Amino acid sequence: MTTKNHLVEAVVIERTFNAPVPRVWKALTDVEEMRRWYFDLKEFKPAIGFEFEFIVEHEGVKYHHLCRVTEVIPQKKLAYTWRYKGHEGDSLVTFELLAEADRTRLKLTHEGIETFPKTPAYARKNFEAGWTAIASQLQQLLEQQDRQFVISRTFDAPRDIVWKAWTERERLMQWFGPKGFTMSTAKLDFRPSGSLHYCLRSADGKEMWGKFVYREIVAPERIVLVNSFSDEKGNLTRHPMSPTWPLEMLTTTTFTDTGLHNGTKYFYNVAANNAVGVSPDSNEIATTPAPGSIGGGGSNLAQGQVTTASSAENGGNAAANATDGNTATRWSSAFSDPQWIQVDLGATHSITQVVLQWENAFAKAYQIQVSPDGVTWTTIYSTTTGPGGTETLNVTGSGRYIRMNGTQRATQFGYSLWEFQVT
Repeated sequence: MTTKNHLVEAVVIERTFNAPVPRVWKALTDVEEMRRWYFDLKEFKPAIGFEFEFIVEHEGVKYHHLCRVTEVIPQKKLAYTWRYKGHEGDSLVTFELLAEADRTRLKLTHEGIETFPKTPAYARKNFEAGWTAIASQLQQLLEQQDRQFVISRTFDAPRDIVWKAWTERERLMQWFGPKGFTMSTAKLDFRPSGSLHYCLRSADGKEMWGKFVYREIVAPERIVLVNSFSDEKGNLTRHPMSPTWPLEMLTTTTFTDTGLHNGTKYFYNVAANNAVGVSPDSNEIATTPAPGSIGGGGSNLAQGQVTTASSAENGGNAAANATDGNTATRWSSAFSDPQWIQVDLGATHSITQVVLQWENAFAKAYQIQVSPDGVTWTTIYSTTTGPGGTETLNVTGSGRYIRMNGTQRATQFGYSLWEFQVT
């Protein structure tokens, strides 16, 4: 009767993975692999009688898990007990593998959960949700392990300065973290096998801890590290907002000197290469990167792009003058309200900063607006007390089109901009 009750109450999760049985078995039994999708185990061996333990913190409560391996059939079945230190109850977790051509069917069974305390924390739905998330993490490891997420940026700065921004504690604390968070604590031991243990704090006081463990350092070219979330003591934890997020991620950051310099002329030839063959080289082409044009976060997205305006004072003060990179030319509007100047950025971009370099005729009231199509506009900045001069505006928005929409002039003249810069 007890066995029957256990089976009735058992949580059963079944998944089919696009991976062969040996690969799945390794993920279930190799401690290094297990740390990537399961829990942060100190040690594990697929041997009958082997005991292991781990602690999971959820909503401020720590659950100390105690387990003992009871059955091992290599590449077919693995079972171990599952209980909580200091609490009544004992259960059994079983992983069963079945080959389906080059795929693997997993049957995960957790029986005996009805022996645990009759409290909300041990409700059946919690075990179902937990094992479902864990199975998803295993599937992610097995089927997406070769996928890479790549971000590339070019900065208008020497490589040694960028390297220092990644490797010196004081510099790291000035920029690292998502928007809205600041690094409030950082303990850095920058060396192979060393670590960075840090805390990010939001404006409302919420904390998020993380940890880097450095595997390889080649100055000033490459940093290889293992990136994870952690608690205040440095123990690995799950993503606070995503239970399926990998427990650990291997991150490689490379620093390459492009060899390009602003204001220097470069010459090159172009040849086409396809199935037919290789074309002759083109005529020699020359280009000179303009000041500020080489760089990622510092690049001016508006420079040289198609720029239009509601009006122009005369033919010599056209809208394009505000985005030509030349601070000796300007756009000037008619002497009336409202007026606007608009830039087609050529593609959708995330926008973080706008710089307006006003001539003496500036806007007292205006909005910075973005649009996906040049028709529907969203305001990302607004003021009624514009000071003129050079205004650097930190904004958040995205769009293909951006405009300054002036609604009140500060003088009897129009609106006049030397430069309209967007990053």
